[in-house]
Amino acid sequence: MFLRAAVGAVDAMAGPFIAPHIAPKRLQGALTFAPQAQGEQPLAFVDDTVMGSGKSGVLITDRAVYFS
Repeated sequence: MFLRAAVGAVDAMAGPFIAPHIAPKRLQGALTFAPQAQGEQPLAFVDDTVMGSGKSGVLITDRAVYFS
């Protein structure tokens, strides 16, 4: 709830995506730039790619913030 209020408007294509509404495909893409996040609970993700692969952006988990 806090994250949704903090980020404001949500763009359905670019995000930010707030758990539990993070597409598995995008989350898999995020693990290419944040492999150490494997096993952590994802809280939010901003996809910075043009085609929506998730291989660039910001991933917020319960333990850290990762960005590419």
